[in-house]
Amino acid sequence: MPKFLYTVIIAAVIMWAVMLKFMDSFEPIGVAAISVFELLLLITLTITFSVPVFAVLYKRAPMHTNLRPLFRKSLKWAVFFASGIALAILLKIAGVLTYLNLILLILLYFVLFRKLIRKR
Repeated sequence: MPKFLYTVIIAAVIMWAVMLKFMDSFEPIGVAAISVFELLLLITLTITFSVPVFAVLYKRAPMHTNLRPLFRKSLKWAVFFASGIALAILLKIAGVLTYLNLILLILLYFVLFRKLIRKR
């Protein structure tokens, strides 16, 4: 396992601790608290998802000498997955998560997925 991955795992643990402390300390009443929660959730999920996505990409890729582009690619997919979850939670918090909105959100992410996998 690459050495920088340990730093990412430690950062993920710290971000989860910060997010749990925030959830314990603040009530989700105001727009500012909800915005900070969503931002923390997005960052935390991105860091968390980047590790398993990197592991999958690392196994599938041939021997790389420079792992930085591979980790950047894993961050791209981690942001994609994390923003989908954060957006669904934001719709739930706003009280507008209906079956129709959920289907439209999934359709939007399917279209974005097709755009991301297309090679240029």
